[in-house]
Amino acid sequence: MNVNADLRLARTADGRIIYTTAKPKRDEISWCRGDDPARTVEETVRGMIEGIAGEVRRDIAPVVETYSIRFRESTRGLAKELNRPFKDIVRQTQRDLRGACAAWKVMNGQAPNHPSITFDLGLCAEAAGDYREALDLYRRAAPLIGAGGNEAVTGAERVGRLIAAQADDAARGRR
Repeated sequence: MNVNADLRLARTADGRIIYTTAKPKRDEISWCRGDDPARTVEETVRGMIEGIAGEVRRDIAPVVETYSIRFRESTRGLAKELNRPFKDIVRQTQRDLRGACAAWKVMNGQAPNHPSITFDLGLCAEAAGDYREALDLYRRAAPLIGAGGNEAVTGAERVGRLIAAQADDAARGRR
């Protein structure tokens, strides 16, 4: 069975197309003579249509996400005399985020371009709602951290979505 959905959403005010997509689905049911199929054709088609509807919903509907991000705690490459103050700042994030973020700004002056400090400053900017600054810091931290589960790349992608959501909200507010 094949279901091909070609969808377009248009504004009623001016008819301008604001969303378009093609969502092809294919499914197959096999059974032996004398047995009943696992599901009917109607159930299969209904499932395919519900799957397409779910995909479209994820494409166009706002999504609320809750996420928990850890501060980067690696002191690798940090001068030995800064290790203890760095660890103290990490502990400070548990009780005084603003104070910890201010301390990291000071430490950034002492150890510029350190991967953990740059990333953690990105988290501070994100927590403060300064997504453009967070994006800049995550992009700077990514090559410093290197490959392999780079949390700065994930942070930049997340903040990019937050910036896009802000722009959508602003555009909606102007209408």
